[in-house]
Formats: sequence, C-alpha cells, structure tokens
Amino acid sequence: MAKTTLIFAVLLIVLGLAGFFYTGSQHPTALIPAAFGLLMGILGILAMSPSESRRKLFMHINVTIGLIGFLMAAGRALSSYGNARSQGVDPDYIALGTQAIMAFLLLNYVVLGVKSFIDVRRARELMVADEGSMGTMRGGMGMGMRAGRSSHGRGGRAGR
Repeated sequence: MAKTTLIFAVLLIVLGLAGFFYTGSQHPTALIPAAFGLLMGILGILAMSPSESRRKLFMHINVTIGLIGFLMAAGRALSSYGNARSQGVDPDYIALGTQAIMAFLLLNYVVLGVKSFIDVRRARELMVADEGSMGTMRGGMGMGMRAGRSSHGRGGRAGR
C-alpha cells in the first residue's frame, strides 16, 4: 500500500501544480492538493519500512490524512458550487474541477487503504488460526488433514 500511496501522492502534486499554473499562478490555494500529495508522499516513503509497526503507523496516518483531505475537498466543492448558484453566477469551474478531482482521488485512496487494512488483518487471523490448528493435527490421518479439514477444503466444521 506504500507504493500505492506514492502514486496517489504524485497524482495530487500534479493536480495541484496544474491547477496553480492553469489559473495563471494567481491563486496559491490551488496548491492545496500538492501539499496533501507532498505530505502523503513523505509518509508513504516512511511507510516503506521493514518494521511492521512503523509501516502500520505511517499507513494509518496516511489514510487518515486522505480521509480529512477528501472531506475538505468534497465539502469545499459542494459549498463553492452552492454559493455560486445561490448568487446566480457560474462557479469557478477550474477550482471546482480541482476540488472534485482531489475528492475523487482521496476517496479512492481511502477505500483502497481500508480494504488493504482489512485484507492484512484477515490474512493475519488466518495465519494464527492455521498455526493453532497445526498443533492439533491428528495422528494417522495423512497429509493435509488439519482439525478435521482436508487440503481440498472439504469436511470439517460447518460454516467455514
């Protein structure tokens, strides 16, 4: 997931720079996606650690930053659009598009991050369950038989 973080970081940096230069370099707030991308990129590099606890810490921080960024970008996009329409004017489509793209990118990043966390937890639980069942191997049942289950997944307890 750390490599995925770096991809999203680069996309956010490019989005921020494109928005800034496309508006004639007049609106420094257009660099907000780039700031989020830079922060996520730094933390993504720190997450590329052999230490599981360090990797876990930095990835959880990154996904939290992604969630905050999504909420900010989506909220700002909806607010900007609503304010412009209530005043009877067209919204700033460049700013609105940048905010919407940032929200889209970060929502996808958060979903991928949460899915990754769930997958890792399930894999860890399966590994612990398999290690526990290896201690209960029955004698004389042959290879592949653990706690009433064959290596083909048949037999054993119902509901598994």
